[in-house]
Amino acid sequence: MNCVHLLGKISTSPVLSGDDKTCFVNFDIEITEKYKKSNGDMKENKIIVPCMAWDSGAKIIHKFFKKNSRIIVHGKISNDDSFCVRVKSFEFV
Repeated sequence: MNCVHLLGKISTSPVLSGDDKTCFVNFDIEITEKYKKSNGDMKENKIIVPCMAWDSGAKIIHKFFKKNSRIIVHGKISNDDSFCVRVKSFEFV
């Protein structure tokens, strides 16, 4: 089963492409993981995940989400042309 759920902030403003019938939006999500190392120091890892949404979802993301907006994304990992998360649904945070 190919299923992914991500919570993070949008690190690039969503860019809408296509036409009225079929459109898509590309954006990146930054996910920050914080943990304590064995010596007690705090460590922070940032991961950037490219995402793509289609049609009505793409239009809503483009309209309401900007750089630094928090979002929850539900989708699947795609490796067709290049690695990205294909967004099936999303939530406002």
